[in-house]
Amino acid sequence: MSISISASKYVGYELLKFIISTRHPIKFVTTSPFDFYAHKIIDICKKNNIPCYPDLDINGDEFIELLTTYEVDFHFMLWFPTIVKKPSLESVNEGFVNLHPSILPHNRGMHPWYWSIVDETPAGVTIHFIDENIDEGDIITQKEVLIKPNDTGESLYTKLLETTINLFKDKFYYILNREYLPFEVPKIEGSFHFAKELDPHTKIDLNKKYKAKDLLNIIRARSFKKGDCSYFMKDGKKYNLRLEIDEVNLINHKGWDSNIYESYEELPPTKSLLSNAWVDKEFSRLPLSKKDLKIVKKRNSLLLEYINKGDCVLDFGGSLGFSYLACEDESLKYHILETESICNMGEKLYQNVKFHSIIPTNLDLDILYIRTSLQYSQNWIVTLKKLLENKPKLLVFNHLSAGNIPTFICFQEWQEQKIPYWFINLEEFKEVIGKDYMLIREEKGDILETNFKTGFNVEYSVNLVFKNITYNE
Repeated sequence: MSISISASKYVGYELLKFIISTRHPIKFVTTSPFDFYAHKIIDICKKNNIPCYPDLDINGDEFIELLTTYEVDFHFMLWFPTIVKKPSLESVNEGFVNLHPSILPHNRGMHPWYWSIVDETPAGVTIHFIDENIDEGDIITQKEVLIKPNDTGESLYTKLLETTINLFKDKFYYILNREYLPFEVPKIEGSFHFAKELDPHTKIDLNKKYKAKDLLNIIRARSFKKGDCSYFMKDGKKYNLRLEIDEVNLINHKGWDSNIYESYEELPPTKSLLSNAWVDKEFSRLPLSKKDLKIVKKRNSLLLEYINKGDCVLDFGGSLGFSYLACEDESLKYHILETESICNMGEKLYQNVKFHSIIPTNLDLDILYIRTSLQYSQNWIVTLKKLLENKPKLLVFNHLSAGNIPTFICFQEWQEQKIPYWFINLEEFKEVIGKDYMLIREEKGDILETNFKTGFNVEYSVNLVFKNITYNE
């Protein structure tokens, strides 16, 4: 694929470096002479023998001639806010690809991070093709970013920059290989904002009555430590307003830390995730009484629906084999992935069950079974992809903490410990599963032990079953 690039500012520079590092040929680069990062972009192009044009009109004849001469397939607009006209758009084979820091069709135009906070619309990043309208081309992919109550315009803007860079890196070859599918855009009108709207909207009228929430959002949305801020006028003088919001750590009544985070790296330091108290608690349940066995069967009813005699099963986070006992089938080739302390104990309890403290990758799996455990992984994506290397015929997820929410991590309080706990965006989860698996069952699962006061409504879990379409029965 033949590519060319228009890059500016921090995002453009960082992504240009990334593309160079992939060793994919770049026909030429344009940048703005008025951009702070222009000299860095020019320098890195010189070092890598890439033609660079620092003051080239993106709608001019010279630019169009370059596109046609090099037979460019994709032209990437890397944080390069310029309206591209039809003659330029028609001079590439595949299209112009743009990065826009909003969840389109919300907040087309300028300063989307501000309007996401003020209008309480979704925040995030969209990679899309450019057409003749502003921010209305076909969408390639999107990534939502969580807006926290203590976010300001500056903190949200920073998160959008990082998300843009990471999303583009992740989808670069996905775009070049034309693996994108028609993206279903929500059937809503969305919104558009001009640059000139920002200043009058952030001027606080001292004679106007505001709702507390609205005033808070206006001020925090334009709070930058240096530069942009809200203001008010008094006696002919201008007064700037900036806001800092400190998050107070509270424990709610159901044993959950009220703070939420976007990544494991954001979490405050923790001690051990599991204690001997949990291991002892699990061991105390054995041997199972008839009453307990009935409860265990009910909790694992989804697995029991799909399991057959002689199946090879990998039970992720299977504790001391309670799911295995629910099956009541000694013909099963049953494997349990657990902590080392659980494995040591489990090996003494069973002859027909194999325990693993690291993910096995050489199993001829019929079923990968995960119940109430993936959410405790440090990196659930890496863990899941490693598990899928076994190419199981069926994936059975029971009581998965996922839904129509941004992916975030928080703490579960147990035995005076704070245990990291993931809540996962369901569509992101399905994307990680990949194209080799077809979803054959999706239903509401058990009620979770809490409902966060974040507007995400994560009250219920979800049960999912996927079938490996590459396997021929």
